[in-house]
Amino acid sequence: MTTINVNLSSVLSNGGSSAGSESQIAALQKQIDALVKQLSKIQGNSSKDTEEQVRLIEMQIQSLEARIAQIQAQQAQQAQQAAQASSSNASDSTSKASSANTSNTLGSVIDKFA
Repeated sequence: MTTINVNLSSVLSNGGSSAGSESQIAALQKQIDALVKQLSKIQGNSSKDTEEQVRLIEMQIQSLEARIAQIQAQQAQQAQQAAQASSSNASDSTSKASSANTSNTLGSVIDKFA
């Protein structure tokens, strides 16, 4: 019976940086590729042990793919939050500039009457 080792310790963190997420995805994809290669080697056999191994490998692949989807969803959420924060900051700057312009205009009107 073949033992299948998948090292998830390096990819289980919920790291924040995009570069960290990309390296996690790359590591997961590398593990998937290794499992697919292993799967292709044993699929030709038709013993009960082989069928169980195939099922286990397929479950591991699905688990790794789910983790990739989770990381990608986190990336999308972080990008959306960053866009909202950027949009909010731009809106605040525009509002402050508009307020400053109104203040200057009002000062000019008051100066004319003084």
